Amino acid sequence: MKLQRPNCPECGEPARGSVETLHGVALFDEIDAEGNTEYEGATEINWDSQTTDEPLTLECKNGHQWADAAPEPGSDRCVYCGAEVDREGPVPGADDVNAWGKLALEHADGCEWIETRAHVRGPGYLVEDPKPDDAAIIANLKQQNDDRWREHHSLARALENIAWAIPAPSAQAAALMELATRLRSAR
Repeated sequence: MKLQRPNCPECGEPARGSVETLHGVALFDEIDAEGNTEYEGATEINWDSQTTDEPLTLECKNGHQWADAAPEPGSDRCVYCGAEVDREGPVPGADDVNAWGKLALEHADGCEWIETRAHVRGPGYLVEDPKPDDAAIIANLKQQNDDRWREHHSLARALENIAWAIPAPSAQAAALMELATRLRSAR
């Protein structure tokens, strides 16, 4: 098995395993003549019923969970946000604002697949060609996007400074540097 995203996107820790589903029977104490009972406090697990959740979901030691793979062409469910999507045609170019705006409407808010591929974020997405009277709104949204980008870079600098202060080698420092790199690449 080869993992596509072996490290947690939140904390940088490696996956400790995959999320699984299985069946069990929660046992009762004695049942009286009227049908009253309480749970015993034990469960018998049917290990033969164990299946790996789809899409493959990984978990780190801190309990964070994430989907392992990128969306497959033609799939009907985003592995990042779980939304049902219509995936016909190629992925838009990073600067194709209108195409990303339309695509974002199919995904959950904050979907990592959308957030890490489109250069324009959040409410700055355009879904249709702008009307002339919308120019001020569009300019404001673009300014908000630029402000967020500057905030990302300021935060990235702060994370790098903290990472450099941690004695090497350190998993925490590496995770901070990875997060700083991700923030710098988000536009």
